[in-house]
Amino acid sequence: TALLLPAMEWILQCVSYNAISYEDLLPLWEYCRMPRKRSVVLRPFLRSVPTTYLCEHALEVCKVVTSGEEVTAQELCVFGEQLLRGDTSDEAKRPILRNVWRQISCVFTSNI
Repeated sequence: TALLLPAMEWILQCVSYNAISYEDLLPLWEYCRMPRKRSVVLRPFLRSVPTTYLCEHALEVCKVVTSGEEVTAQELCVFGEQLLRGDTSDEAKRPILRNVWRQISCVFTSNI
């Protein structure tokens, strides 16, 4: 999958250009939720959507990132990096921190 990631990022960047509403990218959201497609789609999706779109839908993105059966440290890092580039609403920050911290704890304990 490592060879696919740059190409996927470019394709998803083209697809997500000028996306505003959740429905604009609904098929991509669904692919990110599918366990078999998550490893190929999620990280490129997070890197390629406009920062304003990501911050606008930060709670939904957090649900997708933290609800996978096997959440990886790379997914959490990409999500965090992208959030830091934008302006996330104050009411979204606390739930995001809580959910991401829970997953970080799980990733850390599974690697011990």
